[in-house]
Amino acid sequence: MAVLRRSNSLTVALASLTVALCASRVDSGAVDAGATQEAPPSVPTMQTVAGAANSYGVDVKALKYEGSETAVLARMKGRPFIRARDYNAWLGTYPLNITSQDSLEGRKQALEQMAMFKLMLKRAKEAGYESKVRTTGGVPDDRSIVLLFIRDQISNITTVSDEMVRQYEIAHPERFPQGENRMPPEMLAVAVKGEIRGQQLTEEIRSWMKEEAVTLHLGRDDSRSTTKSK
Repeated sequence: MAVLRRSNSLTVALASLTVALCASRVDSGAVDAGATQEAPPSVPTMQTVAGAANSYGVDVKALKYEGSETAVLARMKGRPFIRARDYNAWLGTYPLNITSQDSLEGRKQALEQMAMFKLMLKRAKEAGYESKVRTTGGVPDDRSIVLLFIRDQISNITTVSDEMVRQYEIAHPERFPQGENRMPPEMLAVAVKGEIRGQQLTEEIRSWMKEEAVTLHLGRDDSRSTTKSK
């Protein structure tokens, strides 16, 4: 099976998304070129949280916020957006990409990915995705709504040109196996377009965060704070 090699150059910021995103469908370091239009994408290589730890060896328990459950960890336009109790309850329910071995940095990454998730959920509901999930026979819970929204967004590769694919391959030669393991050109183009589209979506969501004035409030002193936030 021809595969795209995992990119080690993607930044943590990109990895935060791509809050389910990398359309290259990186899974355990490889992507099945024939599945680029199938399984839900993971928010640039988010690995599904299974059990207590993800593929980066980070214990999900270590991501828990240990301070007051009413503490405000994120705000939108100055108002509470994510409280500690909601953050803790959300952990383990959605694909995460935690690249740091430091528990504080890991919590920051998880919190940012939750903020992205909530913004995608907001946009998806506004676009009628609750009904869309029902029409597919699913239950319109938050996770299902967001994953369907992401799948549709990632599948729309009309914004990615063949020239962008060519430039991406030139810039990242280490990603592409050569010789007998090289993908057929058509499959390669689809896989790369999906990955580029994932990066575009990451940036779009970051722009939504700016538009909504989303700010994160999780520092080293916050992690064990018992002060209640209003």
